[in-house]
Amino acid sequence: MKVNLTLKNDNIFEATNERGITIDLGAGIESGPSPMEVLLMAVGGCSGIDVLSTLKKMRQPISGLKISVAGTRRDEHPRYFTEVQVTYKLSGDLESAKVQRAIELSLDKYCSVSNMIEPKAKVSYKYEIIGGDSN
Repeated sequence: MKVNLTLKNDNIFEATNERGITIDLGAGIESGPSPMEVLLMAVGGCSGIDVLSTLKKMRQPISGLKISVAGTRRDEHPRYFTEVQVTYKLSGDLESAKVQRAIELSLDKYCSVSNMIEPKAKVSYKYEIIGGDSN
């Protein structure tokens, strides 16, 4: 896996992956996310893919999934995340115990991104099943 970054102007980089997909990346810019925002997006995306896959294997009829990821950073440098909270809102006729198991498998075992940041950040979660059980 490889990405390339090219300085566009001031503090804005164009980041490109091997498939040619690009995003603007910088600090305090309007046209794209900051690197730390991308990291939170990566936690949510990575875990979301895992949760969907696991729930499908469990034969859970998921019809929707929204994920919010919030991070708390240290005040001093390096300003890495010390806490990351992942909130899942799932739709469908889902069993709460299976949803919880799918999330735990993702965050504890399968999601490379959350496991990579875990040594520095406490990763926690909560979930809500729309029209069903919550935790």
